Amino acid sequence: MTQQVIEMRLSHFSRQGLKGEGDPYSIWCTHTRLRRSLTRKKKRVPLLFVEADGLVLPLQRDPRKKRAEIKLAFSYEGWERKGRGNRFALWGKMATAGFRSGDSLWQDLVCRLDRRYDLPATRCTVLGGDGAPWIRQGLEYLTPGLYQLDRFHLKQAIDRVLPFSSAAHSLYRAAVAGDLQEVDHLIEEGQIQFPWKGEDWRSSDATCRRTPMA
Repeated sequence: MTQQVIEMRLSHFSRQGLKGEGDPYSIWCTHTRLRRSLTRKKKRVPLLFVEADGLVLPLQRDPRKKRAEIKLAFSYEGWERKGRGNRFALWGKMATAGFRSGDSLWQDLVCRLDRRYDLPATRCTVLGGDGAPWIRQGLEYLTPGLYQLDRFHLKQAIDRVLPFSSAAHSLYRAAVAGDLQEVDHLIEEGQIQFPWKGEDWRSSDATCRRTPMA
């Protein structure tokens, strides 16, 4: 991953120089920051978590586009319980966002991560999201990485076929645990009980299979 980060940064700086953007002092400062970021001692963590989502907003001033999506991705090292309630706080947070392509967002996040962490020492980066193509694209940059559907969208998919039932809770727990045998069993029982929800069952089956978090 580090080599990929270096190539992304150098290619950006090379394009900047070719276009003649920025005065010589600014370009020198940029290269100096790059060299320092590649040589400073970085933090080592065995596991990183990244979550991503998009929000579609209406545009008022651009007649050519009625809507645009702002993309957000943030990383963290873990979480801890706060107080006696069901509240948790993330630690080691870092975020990036903007009205831009998925490639641009992931390149920016990886560059930020590389400045803080010794990425080759990270055994795995867990990427969570709602299944949008640009989110899954993050695995091309977060290597080695593992994708999982976030729990909110998992529960949403299950509630469409098994609303307010103990079977829905059992299916949710089986999917989270990665118990695909139990997932198959519960889905088969549900299809017998609610046969008219054919398309929703197919969608829920695919959702549960790409969700394991164990």
